[in-house]
Amino acid sequence: MKKILITINPVVKVVLIYLSLATVWILFSDRLIYLIAAEKGLITAYQTFKGLFFVSATSVLLYVLINRMNNKLKQSRDRLQKIMDQSPAVICTVDGDGKFSQINSAAHQIWGYEREDLVNKEFLSFIHPADVALTAKRADEILKGSEVRDFENRYVRADDSNVWMKWSARWDAEE
Repeated sequence: MKKILITINPVVKVVLIYLSLATVWILFSDRLIYLIAAEKGLITAYQTFKGLFFVSATSVLLYVLINRMNNKLKQSRDRLQKIMDQSPAVICTVDGDGKFSQINSAAHQIWGYEREDLVNKEFLSFIHPADVALTAKRADEILKGSEVRDFENRYVRADDSNVWMKWSARWDAEE
């Protein structure tokens, strides 16, 4: 059973847990109230607080489950960044607007820029002016589904010197 739960999408897992608890609550909470409160004549009072208790308890449960998923996602992203940072070559992702969205530490070693100087900036603004037109053309081809291999152009380093780079790229519309 544990193996099955591990392979289920985390969002589906949260929904299934919530659905299971809600079903059990709906089926058995009235019986529980009648057992506790029938003799005392407090059924109406208990019924009123039953809904409040359910909403409060499931809110806490959902917070815990979603927070756990969020922490696992952050750990995965941190591991991916750590793996990327081990590469001596520049590894980056560029969004549909041509802006760096993720980049490894080799960019600093090769280009001299800090990660913060590159993320959310258009990659074409770091290309040597003489290479911008051809690079933009290749970028358009990539966005249309072509895979580019061994393309060479110059990047402008932080100290305004140039470095020739040979790179490959492909577009992943899902990511």
